Amino acid sequence: MNYVASCSFGKDSLAAIVAAERAGVHIDEAVYCRIMFDRETSVELPEHEEFIHCTAIPLLKSRYGIKTTIVQEKRTYCECFYTVKSRKCSKNKGQIWGFPSLWAPWCNGSLKIPPIEHWRKTAGEYVSIVGIAADEKSG
Repeated sequence: MNYVASCSFGKDSLAAIVAAERAGVHIDEAVYCRIMFDRETSVELPEHEEFIHCTAIPLLKSRYGIKTTIVQEKRTYCECFYTVKSRKCSKNKGQIWGFPSLWAPWCNGSLKIPPIEHWRKTAGEYVSIVGIAADEKSG
C-alpha cells in the first residue's frame, strides 16, 4: 500500500509529512497541484514558488526519499475568470465567472480537482495523508 500526501508546501502539509515519517509511516509520494495565473505565471508568490522547487522538493527527496508529482489543469486562472456563464436557467447568463467567492467557489472545482482526479485514476491503491490545521474549518 502506498502512502500519498496531498501537499501545498505550506506549514500544515509539510508538518503532516514530517509527522508521518517520524511516526514510521513512509510517504511514497507528495502530490502538488500547481495553478497558473496565466500561461507563464503561477498563482504562488515567487518566493513560495522558489521555496517549493529549490528547497522543499529536493529536501523531501534527499531526506525522506519522497517523490513529488506536480499536477496542473490545462486552463489558467485568467481563462476561468473570463469564462462566460452559459446556463440556460441562470440569472447570471452572459456574465463572466469573475472572482471566486464563498457563493461561487469555482477555483477548486475548475483548477484543482480535475488534475488531481486525473492523477488519482492512474495512482492505484493508496492511503491519503492530508495536513489540516487545528483551527481550520472543514467542508
